[in-house]
Amino acid sequence: MTDASADLAMTDVGITIGETTQPALSDHLVGVSNIWERDLPNGHGTTTPRMSAQLSITDPSTRIARTEFVSEDDTIQIGDDRYRVIAVTAGRSAPGWIVVRRVDS
Repeated sequence: MTDASADLAMTDVGITIGETTQPALSDHLVGVSNIWERDLPNGHGTTTPRMSAQLSITDPSTRIARTEFVSEDDTIQIGDDRYRVIAVTAGRSAPGWIVVRRVDS
């Protein structure tokens, strides 16, 4: 595994992960790609167009990978930790990014 700390930016708001990067988060590699608007269910069960990202989450110790689509306010399990998606931002002339914050279990 390479040192991917340059792919993460930690602020008071949360952890920013850039599109097309694959940093380690909770001992898993997290790739962010394909940021665009998709029809996804919201917290009320209604399907609406929402800005979303495709995450590729890989456990390097087992080499098991899974793909998830996330949008703002979603909560996702990565390793032993849970993260809330704070923002999903599409890039304009450069790759986009997502911002996540670790939440208590």
